Amino acid sequence: RGTMVWRDCAFSWWANGTIRGEASPGELVVEDCLFENTTGGVRCGGNTVVRDTTFDQRGSVPARRATGATDGRGVWINASEHPPGPVVVEGCSFLMDGPDACSAVESGAPVDAVTVARTRIAQAEWSAIALHGGGSTSVLDVSVTGASPEPAISFAGRNDSRIERLCVHQPG
Repeated sequence: RGTMVWRDCAFSWWANGTIRGEASPGELVVEDCLFENTTGGVRCGGNTVVRDTTFDQRGSVPARRATGATDGRGVWINASEHPPGPVVVEGCSFLMDGPDACSAVESGAPVDAVTVARTRIAQAEWSAIALHGGGSTSVLDVSVTGASPEPAISFAGRNDSRIERLCVHQPG
C-alpha cells in the first residue's frame, strides 16, 4: 500500500524482472532510471508512472532462471488481478533493437488507461507499443523509428483510443 518510488537508479543485466509491481494495490513510480540489457524492465499493473527513464536493450539479456526466456521488455503491463488505475509512460527513451529486445510498452491484460507521451522508441523486430485487453489508450507526441516488420502500434480490445502527433519511420 502507499507509494513506492524508484528514482535515479541504474539496472544492468538483470535476469528475472527488474522491477515487479504488477500486483501492488499502491502506486508505483519509476523516475530518471536506466534499464540496460535487462529481462523485463518495469512489470506493472495499474496505478503506475514511468517518467524520464531510458530502456537500453541493444545487447543480449540474461535468461530467466525459471523459464530460460530472454525477453528484453521495456514496460510490461501484466497483472493477473487488474489493479485499478492508469499507467503513464512519459518522457522515456526506448532503444529496443538488440537480439533479445521485445516491445517497448506491452500489455495483454486489461488496465483502466494507458498513456504513452513525449517518448521516443527505436524498435527492431516487434511492435513498439502493443496493447491488448480492455481500457483506453492515449499515444501523444511519440516517435517510432527502426526496421521492424511489425506494426509500430498494435491495439486490440481497447476502446476510446487517441493518437496525436505520432511520427513513424520504418518500413512495412
